[in-house]
Amino acid sequence: MALPILKKKSNAVSLPKKFDGVVEAVRYDADGRLALARVHERRGLVFSDHVLLTRDELIRRLKAGQVFVTGRRKPYLGNAFEVYEVVRLAGAPGQEVVISGQADGSERDHLNVPLF
Repeated sequence: MALPILKKKSNAVSLPKKFDGVVEAVRYDADGRLALARVHERRGLVFSDHVLLTRDELIRRLKAGQVFVTGRRKPYLGNAFEVYEVVRLAGAPGQEVVISGQADGSERDHLNVPLF
């Protein structure tokens, strides 16, 4: 009797295989807008130590076509990350909000990562 082949369940939201940076933590201002994002940037085959990006810089890079995901660095593995959701822009041009995952319809930036 042959065993059935197990098929990998497709995820509704697929993560990109290549991305330009991993957003690890954020800081919001009093209005709920993203003030700073702690990001590990891809530098060729490796990732940088964390760098701080302002909201405007992150939006500029997203509009330029760079791909960012939320996640965290795996302990003791340097260049390996657990990635969770894609960071994207939503809303009307000029009034964009930075969100991750399925969150939408909000007037505030919301990334599902820890605060720093």
